[in-house]
Amino acid sequence: MKSALISVWTKEGIENYAKELMDLGYEIISTKGTCEYLKKFNINAKSIDEITNFEPLFDGRVKTLHPIIFGGILYKRNNLKHQIQAKEKNVPNIEIVIVDLYPFSIASKEIIDEEELFEFIDIGGISLIRASAKNYKDVILIVDLDDLDWVIEKIKKNSLTIEDRRKLALKGFCKSADYDSFIYNELLIRWQFNIYELDLILSYRKGYHLRYGENPHQKASLLFNNYIKGFAQTLEYIWGKELSYNNLLDSFSAYSIVMEFNEKACAIVKHNNPCGVAIGSDEVEVYKKAYESDSLSAYGGIIAFNFEVNERLAKLINENFYEVVIANSYTQKALDVLKEKKNRRILKVNNYKKPNFYIRDLGGDLLICEEDSILYNELNIVSGDNLTEEEKKQIEFGIKVIKHIKSNAILLLKNFSTVGIGAGQMSRIDALKVAIMKAGEKAKGSILISDAFFPFPDSIELAYQNGIYLIVEPGGSVRDNEVINKAKEYNIKLVFTGIRHFSH
Repeated sequence: MKSALISVWTKEGIENYAKELMDLGYEIISTKGTCEYLKKFNINAKSIDEITNFEPLFDGRVKTLHPIIFGGILYKRNNLKHQIQAKEKNVPNIEIVIVDLYPFSIASKEIIDEEELFEFIDIGGISLIRASAKNYKDVILIVDLDDLDWVIEKIKKNSLTIEDRRKLALKGFCKSADYDSFIYNELLIRWQFNIYELDLILSYRKGYHLRYGENPHQKASLLFNNYIKGFAQTLEYIWGKELSYNNLLDSFSAYSIVMEFNEKACAIVKHNNPCGVAIGSDEVEVYKKAYESDSLSAYGGIIAFNFEVNERLAKLINENFYEVVIANSYTQKALDVLKEKKNRRILKVNNYKKPNFYIRDLGGDLLICEEDSILYNELNIVSGDNLTEEEKKQIEFGIKVIKHIKSNAILLLKNFSTVGIGAGQMSRIDALKVAIMKAGEKAKGSILISDAFFPFPDSIELAYQNGIYLIVEPGGSVRDNEVINKAKEYNIKLVFTGIRHFSH
């Protein structure tokens, strides 16, 4: 007689499928808890210990792990020797296996005690999955209960294909890998091992298809991290066209910048670099300062806020074209205004917490790196007068921003707003030239932040020629003395921080 083995944690509704399988001629075998549940609905299920004549051991830690059960899954139906052995040992013909694992991922968020948590590490279920997936030609494996409807429908019509079986087997191996990955990562954190010294196991699930990739001729999709709630998983899609690969990258870049600040902040990003960033106490003032930093480049950009967007601000946003608006929240009147632009995407971020590391692809391999979280070692004044408290705050603002600008990077700022940004240049003096060009007359009286040291004093001379009065850089060049002397010659305040902020 053909059998279906059911072992599920989430039992509600499983009785309906068990009844359908019985109507199709399957004997129902189940673990003790599932069996007791099914019998409430007058389903004559057999418990595993009835089949094996072997009681569960050690408070239920050993239930399904028995040769009779695994023999019933693993024997090859087209192998005569296997058929004879199965008959001699009274091994059941298990053709369907339905498994829903212990919810370790949920339990790990609620349970602190290790002994208690470890009871949620499924052993028998994982083994059932692997055995069934290995013998997929003879056994139908269900690990996603949402698959039951279409699978049973195909069984009724005798139309389940080998491709269907392979798809279900792959889901099983994926489920097993995901499950072990989550346990590994949870224990890695709980036991406080250094993630930079051990193997890294990553698990992702299908998120959604993207409009296109980095360019329109490239395909792309989004995958969700199964262990960490990544940025995209916190996004609420409120309005607009389908997102593209670049939309997501730039949205993350823009929101990462405003996350740096407790003050109200606005960041406008183009091609993964900010063209304007500002902080302040008034929503409209903050937006205007960020926009005026580089109004030309702002067109078609991504704009992010770390506060609620109101109607007054929304009307100003509508005066320019932005691909994406992203914020913590919106008033309803603000949304009504923003939705007037049909080609715009509106995103809301719900409680995103940035990990303390990031991962980059290296042609199939991965680089893992700590987040750049140290602003400076010290503010060492090597030329000029002491810093005012206001200047110290302005410097902190500038360093928080320059961390997010591709190297070589130069930033000019005034009044807690960028006024000129030179990004991604191969030489530092070219980055400075771009920043000065962007700032125009606003360069005069500005503060210059450099992500790395100046290798030559020519940048100091160019800064002086354009009215820049305070320069902040890490220091560390073999020509530091030449740079310091040039700053003293021009009476420019020069501050060494001791911390470089490359971004690649």
